[in-house]
Amino acid sequence: MLRTKKLFLKKRYLLISEIGLGSFSVVYIAYDLKTNNFYAIKVFDNDSINEAKIENKLYHKINHPNIIKVCDFFMHDITIDNILYKYYVLVFKIINNTYKYL
Repeated sequence: MLRTKKLFLKKRYLLISEIGLGSFSVVYIAYDLKTNNFYAIKVFDNDSINEAKIENKLYHKINHPNIIKVCDFFMHDITIDNILYKYYVLVFKIINNTYKYL
């Protein structure tokens, strides 16, 4: 999926490494250049945009202390070999951040 040496999403989130994998998405640890914080970035594949939008709506409707809030969401487009790929992206705060990066 999104695998390049340095990939920025929305000109602000630098993807560092993959930390999880699901049926519809891949989760990355990312560094936000705007806030100087780390976030979990969930990138839904090209074929799962509708599922991503439903998941995003659910996160916004549920108000529970055990549910992490979505900090940001957006579409990200990449063109590879003249083919346009669209990805739906959710951004989450990292709870109990134990990640240490140089």
